[in-house]
Amino acid sequence: MLAAWGIWVLWPAWGGAVVAVAALPWGLQWLKERRMPRLTGLNVALTLFGLTAGVGVWASYDRNGALAIFPAYPVGWAKLWGLGLAILLYAALAALTTTTARRWAVALLTGIGAAAAWLFSITHWRIAPPAITGFVAGLIPNTNILAGVLAPLLLLDGGMLLTLRSENSSRRRLWFTWGVATGALMLVSLMLTDSRGAWLALGAALTVTVLWQLARRCRPAGLRLGAFAVILVGGLLAGGWGIMHTGLWDTAAHNPDVANRLWIFLRGLLLVRDYPFTGSGLGNFALVDSTYAQLIHVPTLPYSHALLLDVTVEQGIPGALALLTVWVIAFEQGMGALARSPRRLPWLGAGLLALLVIIVHGMVDDPLYSSPWSIFLWAPVGVIAAAQRDAPPAPLWQHRLAQTGAAAAGTGMFIVLFMVRQMLIPAWYANLGALAQTHTELSWYNYRQFDNPTLDEIRQRENLVRAEAYFNLALTFDPGQVTARTRLAQIALARGDYAAALTHAQTAWNSGHRDRVTRLLLSDALAANGKVAQAAALAEGLTWAEGRLEGQAFYRYQQQGDRRRALYARHVVKLLGGALGR
Repeated sequence: MLAAWGIWVLWPAWGGAVVAVAALPWGLQWLKERRMPRLTGLNVALTLFGLTAGVGVWASYDRNGALAIFPAYPVGWAKLWGLGLAILLYAALAALTTTTARRWAVALLTGIGAAAAWLFSITHWRIAPPAITGFVAGLIPNTNILAGVLAPLLLLDGGMLLTLRSENSSRRRLWFTWGVATGALMLVSLMLTDSRGAWLALGAALTVTVLWQLARRCRPAGLRLGAFAVILVGGLLAGGWGIMHTGLWDTAAHNPDVANRLWIFLRGLLLVRDYPFTGSGLGNFALVDSTYAQLIHVPTLPYSHALLLDVTVEQGIPGALALLTVWVIAFEQGMGALARSPRRLPWLGAGLLALLVIIVHGMVDDPLYSSPWSIFLWAPVGVIAAAQRDAPPAPLWQHRLAQTGAAAAGTGMFIVLFMVRQMLIPAWYANLGALAQTHTELSWYNYRQFDNPTLDEIRQRENLVRAEAYFNLALTFDPGQVTARTRLAQIALARGDYAAALTHAQTAWNSGHRDRVTRLLLSDALAANGKVAQAAALAEGLTWAEGRLEGQAFYRYQQQGDRRRALYARHVVKLLGGALGR
């Protein structure tokens, strides 16, 4: 605990130090030229991302981390600080105009990566003292996080080494030694992590590099990007066809690791449905997931193990759109600059590949956004923004085409929002109700003493009038609004109003919602109303179904003296056990 506390004291300090040192060349340039960076699409998208992160702090029920369940992962204000530093680091890197300045900045980043790799290595081989081991455990909660940090830094380090080929300066040997030493240390530690996600991402980066080298042979240069796109899309389609028609997909879907990851993703999507506009709060995934997606009382995971999904859960759909916009703009500008340039641009290629590694690794895990290393989230984008200046300027027609595309995308989004406005209004009120319920319930709940008080007792004694008012307002616009119905069903079950609970859950079901939350709550309500066979049929095959009903039989019914309903719940458990036995 002492080591974890030390991490949270030191982490903002070292994060600020990284930004300050990386921003030094940028500051010197500004003092010399008195010129601030111009407004770009990347700057706007990152600003929107930062604003949605601020909304995520407002939405958090635990903004200060006082109720943190997994102390090694940032929560609330601490997470916002890390994301803010990530945007500042992007701005510092994007403003660097000289190769020397970029080299200093990337050398600093790779040096930090090498230091983390060294600390992990001596801990892995058990030659570190206990104090260092505790420090590393707080800084690097798991090996996937370390791998997610080292993989993109390794590519940036390779880009720095490639820039030295054409130089004959006296410091070339010093830079080369630094690059090789930090790269070797990071590579060795990356191999020790045995992270499948990181190696998958590096494999994707290698494949894209080979495809680009094939496309570079196209003449004129304007055909390079088109040829690359055709080769890449064709390869993806061929690979997808092979996976679907050779039985590989069925084999993978039945793999326990794949099935477990899909199960986690499904829970994340259920939370997106409940908090689409604001998100559930920065770093608050663990207890929100267990309480409102799994419907159990003990948290199991600190995040959803997917970068885009985590952003959507914690910052809402607007945050996810901002994230996607940054990726699209960075790749569009970077690939365009590579296609225009008659010479190789190592900095730009390294930045693009590092960003690709973050995205691919982020499909199966979330090593940056949900860890103390979120400061590196936008570092490759900053390198891309700076390095594209080395390419010839884009022709006017490309600027106009990009502007037209952005305007078309904005117009299309406005039209879509206008067409679904009738769905957005009840979803907005349901989102506000879900936030009000989350803040009221989880601010009091202690999962370590889940029976004192239980969630049912909290729902009975705390004032949920505001949450209920938002839910009922949502139902005036859409009587089948699933978030409002399922949340009201939870409250009604806790308060013993079993008829109302059945009405709410049945209405959600009749409106076409077949997700696990609706099924479990409808099963609970049916069991409470004595419809045992129907309850068992609905809950059959659902994770935690039996354990939840066992807990309800004891904590919800038996302790309250309702033996009849306790028998109903246990009867459903027996039926489920018999179904599993078949």
